[in-house]
Amino acid sequence: MVLSPEIRAYAVLNVLAVVGLCVSAIAASKIVEIGPFIFPYSNIIFPLLTFPKTDSTSEVWGKQYAKITVCISFAEQPGFVLLIQGSIDVHAAEVWTHQQAYAEVLGNGPRILVASFVAFLTSHM
Repeated sequence: MVLSPEIRAYAVLNVLAVVGLCVSAIAASKIVEIGPFIFPYSNIIFPLLTFPKTDSTSEVWGKQYAKITVCISFAEQPGFVLLIQGSIDVHAAEVWTHQQAYAEVLGNGPRILVASFVAFLTSHM
């Protein structure tokens, strides 16, 4: 299947928006300090990998395509969090001693998902 350059560019922007949300869901647990500011690292990733993609899509293909990008990004996040949660819940091999740390770092997914939905919907309305 041969895709036009326009379709490939649109697909790449969608993938980047989805990746930005997935990485943000993980990086939200990491609190960083830059100068006098203390905040979740996802506050850096989210605006870099989501807003420019939807803005670019809107400028090039129009608002309808930008809405599709937002819907695709919005729809994938629960699946991502569910898969991560499943990896936490499945019984770990006894030789693997990092289950507690793994669960602590990645276990905030559902809480982050709710906060992300609120932020995402608010910013794109």
